[in-house]
Amino acid sequence: LHSRVHSFPTRRSSDLFGLFKRKATLAEFEQSKIDGTVYPGDSITVLQIQTESGQFGTAWVNKKYKNYAFKEFCPYFIVMKMDLSNIDEEQRDQLDMSTIEDYFDAQLKAIGICHFIARFVTDKGMDMLFYSESNPKFEEVINELMNENDLNLDFEVNINENDPKWRSMKMVLG
Repeated sequence: LHSRVHSFPTRRSSDLFGLFKRKATLAEFEQSKIDGTVYPGDSITVLQIQTESGQFGTAWVNKKYKNYAFKEFCPYFIVMKMDLSNIDEEQRDQLDMSTIEDYFDAQLKAIGICHFIARFVTDKGMDMLFYSESNPKFEEVINELMNENDLNLDFEVNINENDPKWRSMKMVLG
């Protein structure tokens, strides 16, 4: 009679349910910047929403950020409120939301790590929502863009510099 002993990897039950996830370290965040994994990719969900006046509109949310490991290292919550109600006919023909999104996303990413989380249509235009790493340069460049930008667009900005758990987006990300 021969018996064989099989060993199986053991897991704490808490690991199975994800109740006690290990927090990412600053060193891991810095490494993710180097190896290109700081941006998790895209999983876009399109939503039908109601604007302030009750009109139907759309929004999109990048659900890849729901369980993003480095949230605490990107605590700046930036809301750019684009006013598209005053643009002229020529601008309207040349600009679409995607062009606007791409322009401002690139401007912010040129400063540092900045995650474009969602876009919501509003009665006057659209709101773009970002999270970025702690860096006062973001505020400085945003102020410059408010004064002058290549798209000649007017916008307002709200910045919450202390949202390391991304609570502002909890309802949207799920």
